[in-house]
Amino acid sequence: MAKGLLLIGGGGHCCSVIDSLVSDPACPYDKIAVIDTADKRGCTIAADIVCIGTDDELEPLRQEGYTDAFISLGSVGNPALRIRLAEKAAGFGYQFPNIIDPTAVIGQNVSFGSGIYVGKRAVINYGCLIGDGAIINTGSILEHQCRIGKYCHIAPGAVLCGNVKVGSHSHVGAGSAVKQGISIGNDTVIGLGSTVVKDIGFGVVAFGNPCEIRQNMPSEKGVSR
Repeated sequence: MAKGLLLIGGGGHCCSVIDSLVSDPACPYDKIAVIDTADKRGCTIAADIVCIGTDDELEPLRQEGYTDAFISLGSVGNPALRIRLAEKAAGFGYQFPNIIDPTAVIGQNVSFGSGIYVGKRAVINYGCLIGDGAIINTGSILEHQCRIGKYCHIAPGAVLCGNVKVGSHSHVGAGSAVKQGISIGNDTVIGLGSTVVKDIGFGVVAFGNPCEIRQNMPSEKGVSR
């Protein structure tokens, strides 16, 4: 039976994931498909890859040879839906590969969890640790020995200098720069273009140059596809 990959979430981030897959001559999948909401069924998402159903069909699709799944739904500051979808797929026995664009640069002694996306021309240098479900997006740079928690999103063009720690479920905005040795807590959003020169705690929104805490994250965060 052909080895298949289901991409869960058919929005803009999914297009980037598809682009990385089809650009990789070593892609191990004989068939790739997308699942999303019912209104997208039959729609071509990118590169002739079609939405074939919804997450309510995870169990029968696994029987059709889709053994692997990848959460291709993006997030900005709230990965709750990504996590729920991953847990649902895991319950049906899906495996979660890492998808690394062939143009990305990966240093030595880098440790990856599972279900991670590394985008075009991203750089992950020596000794970094990347948690499950993280997004290391286009052109971002992680210098030596950074620690990126589960379901973090390091947005396009963000630069993390050496030994930066980013807690689980946090977001570092596009074009931000984080000084070496800084720690950013869990469930925190760093706004785009920020310059982070001191530690930022958990559960807050912070932005600016220099980056400052502006508000706490809402206790009830909405989610959407």
